[in-house]
Amino acid sequence: QTYHFVNALDSVAEAQEINIFSINEAYVGMTPYVLSASIGFVLLSLAEPLFLMAFPMIALGYMASFTGMRFMMFATPIFALGFVGFAFIFAQFLAKRKEVLKYSAILLSLSVVVLMIVNILRVNPSFTPSSFTHNDVKVLREFASISKQDDLIVSWWDYGWPLWYYTGRNNTLVDNGRHGADTYLVANLLLSKEKDFVPNALQYFGDKRQGNSSILPSLIHKEDIVKRMADLKKNQPEKTSNRDIYFMLHRDMLLTFKTLEDFAHNDLQTGKKTQENSQFYISSLLRPYSKKEPIVRGDTFDFDLRNGMIRGHDGASTQLQGVIIVENNKIIAAKRYNPRSPMSLIIYNKTKAIYLDHIALNSFLVKALLFDQYDKTRFEKVAESETFKILKLK
Repeated sequence: QTYHFVNALDSVAEAQEINIFSINEAYVGMTPYVLSASIGFVLLSLAEPLFLMAFPMIALGYMASFTGMRFMMFATPIFALGFVGFAFIFAQFLAKRKEVLKYSAILLSLSVVVLMIVNILRVNPSFTPSSFTHNDVKVLREFASISKQDDLIVSWWDYGWPLWYYTGRNNTLVDNGRHGADTYLVANLLLSKEKDFVPNALQYFGDKRQGNSSILPSLIHKEDIVKRMADLKKNQPEKTSNRDIYFMLHRDMLLTFKTLEDFAHNDLQTGKKTQENSQFYISSLLRPYSKKEPIVRGDTFDFDLRNGMIRGHDGASTQLQGVIIVENNKIIAAKRYNPRSPMSLIIYNKTKAIYLDHIALNSFLVKALLFDQYDKTRFEKVAESETFKILKLK
């Protein structure tokens, strides 16, 4: 039987084709910097051919236009070299003009300082914290002390290697080295609306894993994966191994919700999508949420807590089914408005809002991570920080 899995590289931003001048601000600075650095490298190479040894690196940077933005980093140090060369050659040119000689050093110094300031102000905000903060790492170290080397940690692939690094447990599913078929499995676990599927599937497929190899590729020749997935929605499998199985949920998974759906809503037999992606939008609040203020203002909407009306900045408005206030991964307040509306609003940690439909609202990721709602008879929470929680399958 043939199965059609989504190619994970299609969802990886750094593997996508993109013009070098479209990404330079986040990686190497302003467009004028890229141009002057490139010209400087050419001039240096003409003056001293030895510099051509660095040509492959700058070529890789420009190849990002059709090989993926991950290659941009190879050109970054060569751009720095080229820019210094450009400044040096330009300074020599100015030195031949006596009328500007006395200002040349000041001019070049100011140019470099301005470039540095602009880069700091424009580039630094584009960098986000790593997967785990300092406090997260402390929690992970504590988790490592209660887990065993052969235990299985299930999570989305962004967190596989960081989990491996900080816990010393190299038995993660999935990680950056195992995309493919198992990504489909984890996406379905995160987005499942079936109460029993998540613990059942974790138990069954976790027990089937041999060592740290992929799971589904080893099973597709032995059983019908589609039928097995359907069966696990109803029937609990027997535990066949002694390993403990953990499920890690991270707040930043919400940022890739639509990517999760691209993998989960894939028909393995046809390769076509089984349903359209949910409506799921995250906004920042312009002011921290306060129950004393009836109007919640986000960067894309205004929401009236009194009647449940939400108005986008495009002028469109609708009444929501309800609003849920979440702090520290637990519901502290909720209010219903229109039971016929498919849309709800989650306000969490007083700074963010999620506008989502009932399908996304009922996913395991949202309910377990934000609301702390999961089957307590099947899961035990063993670790939690401000950004993630780890559930142990009982």
